[in-house]
Amino acid sequence: MITAGIAGHTGRHVSNTVTALILRHARSVDGDAGIAEVLRLAGETRTIEELEDAANWSSGDQALTLFDALAEYTADPDVGLLVGEDLLRQYEGTEIAALLRSLGSPSELLRNIAATSAKYSTMVHSVALEIGDTEGTIEYKSAEGFTRSRHMCNYSKGALTQVSPLFGFGTARVEELQCQATGADSCLYRVRWDTVPVDDDAQQRLVALQGELAAMTTRFEQLQETATELVSAGGVDEALDAITRRAGLAVRAPQFLLAVRLGPQEPLRVHSIGFTAEEATTFAAELLQGEVDDNGGSRLVVAIGAGEDRYGQLAAVLPDNATFFAHERRLLEAYAAHAAAALHTAAALELSQRRDRTARALLELAKSLARVTTEDEACARAATAVVASVDCDRSRVWLLEGDTLRLAAMEGVGAAAVLGRLSGQAFHDTSGDPLDAIRVSVEDSPFTAGMIRDPRPLFVARGTAEPEMRSLLDLTDDVATAMVPICSQDGFIGIVAAAVVHDAERLRRDDDLVERLSGIADHAAIAITNARLVEQIRHQALHDGLTGLPNTRLLEDRVEQALHAAAREGTQGALLFVDLDRFKSVNDSLGHQKGDELLKQAAARLLAGVRAADTVARVGGDEFCLLLRNVSDADSALAVAAKIAAAMCLPFDLGPDRVTIGASVGVAVFPEDGTTFQDLLKHSDSAMYRAKTAGRSAR
Repeated sequence: MITAGIAGHTGRHVSNTVTALILRHARSVDGDAGIAEVLRLAGETRTIEELEDAANWSSGDQALTLFDALAEYTADPDVGLLVGEDLLRQYEGTEIAALLRSLGSPSELLRNIAATSAKYSTMVHSVALEIGDTEGTIEYKSAEGFTRSRHMCNYSKGALTQVSPLFGFGTARVEELQCQATGADSCLYRVRWDTVPVDDDAQQRLVALQGELAAMTTRFEQLQETATELVSAGGVDEALDAITRRAGLAVRAPQFLLAVRLGPQEPLRVHSIGFTAEEATTFAAELLQGEVDDNGGSRLVVAIGAGEDRYGQLAAVLPDNATFFAHERRLLEAYAAHAAAALHTAAALELSQRRDRTARALLELAKSLARVTTEDEACARAATAVVASVDCDRSRVWLLEGDTLRLAAMEGVGAAAVLGRLSGQAFHDTSGDPLDAIRVSVEDSPFTAGMIRDPRPLFVARGTAEPEMRSLLDLTDDVATAMVPICSQDGFIGIVAAAVVHDAERLRRDDDLVERLSGIADHAAIAITNARLVEQIRHQALHDGLTGLPNTRLLEDRVEQALHAAAREGTQGALLFVDLDRFKSVNDSLGHQKGDELLKQAAARLLAGVRAADTVARVGGDEFCLLLRNVSDADSALAVAAKIAAAMCLPFDLGPDRVTIGASVGVAVFPEDGTTFQDLLKHSDSAMYRAKTAGRSAR
């Protein structure tokens, strides 16, 4: 096997027009069996369709390995000569033949040899040294990094024999003056041809006209196929892929790049062939900056659209020192104009689809919010809707509670990890629900205070953010975030935020993004307001209006839960019945307002005397109940009762008045004294009366 002087099987060095000719020759020898054997000898894993697709390219190694395999299979070391002869011969009656014939003569074709050869290989530079009416001298020299192969020498020689038949003359005679493959600095070929047509003039003109007609038909069919493919494309990016691929069929070059924006605020879309990702990004930026250097004619750049509807640029690139034909600019412009119309339609369709997705997401959000009963549940639904309708990686919903902003919900990629980092910062108390622990003080956050004063959408990127927001972005590992305030008729409620961890351009400020986030925020505002109203009504139904303590209804529910837990876990609990002594005399002598104040202070003392897991409820005018969970024995419950009674004996300050009352406390221990709420209430009430008589807590 012969190996080209390049590393590996990567690169776009030889057009698959050449590999197709190799397979064509193998097929002429022994049909499909010949192709199969050549592919086997070459160790080729690509399909026949790929190798015969003129829009594809191969590396130098891949092409030369196929030449080696064909030479071995045919036992003809000079088989490259036959393959080269087919290069121009295959185009008779096609657009390419018409394009080359439009140059006027074999002499002009040879003068454009650099532009012609670059369309099939970037491994070699070619130049016309001396050109006359019936002969010319052509030089081929390997490009830097490549070694000239004898196969490619023969291929070039074979191709040169066909420059004159393209114009109706006989086969050209090619003499190899020197060969780089055998040690010379370059390959030199002298090409001679006769100017006597092989057929009469009328026949020659007929063939030429037939070729022109076939070329025009092919061009029309290709444009029609492009239109069909673009109309049926599933989206803008699919359409752009089709445009780039079709450009490779219209104009032959190893590299193509299409760079467009579908709107001033839309992200840059880049589609390319033959470029690395980094090269494509750099060249795309150059294309969209304005005037582009054509690099001596090796770059062909045309605009896609014009005026306000200009989307971007389409470029074909040849190796340095190679040039395009004049016809190729018109070809590429035709495709670009066609593409602009298709992009206009595709962009409008994508906008419509995006708005439809937003409307559907908002409808689903409205349906789900109709079923929520708490503000945190409403926030969770809103956070989910943001991820579903916005191109973002995660979302957050913050609620204003007093002088702090609390993180109420978070969804998306890595949400749990971010939550852990935020919790680790210990903004506030980190006990209990991790979300509840994450709070931002309005007083300590100028950014938050500013948004509350002036609630409007804000877009923050890591590179341009204020120090406070930059720290938060670093902590959450976001590169950009878009925030929209949640507001009701009563004012600022909170914030809906979308964030991205890469490509900040995805959250560019535009009307569409603001509309989507604002729609979610508006729905969330209604749901949160309704949830708070429901919670207020529920609280009023289950709590005492004066002291804020649970009422009898809520106490009963909690006692039943405690009874079930005690039975399941084999533990004990207690219900204490507290009656305030001498309350009626205070209420009668000082008035109901002072009596109410006394009840509120008494409630506060009761709460201070029990644990957070216990319950203090007001069950009557001056009567309270205390539910104690998990007491070790009856003595423990009696000890709490004694502490409560002692606390009630301390003076109460009621403005200028200072009064002293007392309390009688009865104790019922479950399950020993009862297994229902009513049993325990009755037992503790009876014990309270015994305590009132005895002057101490009783059971």
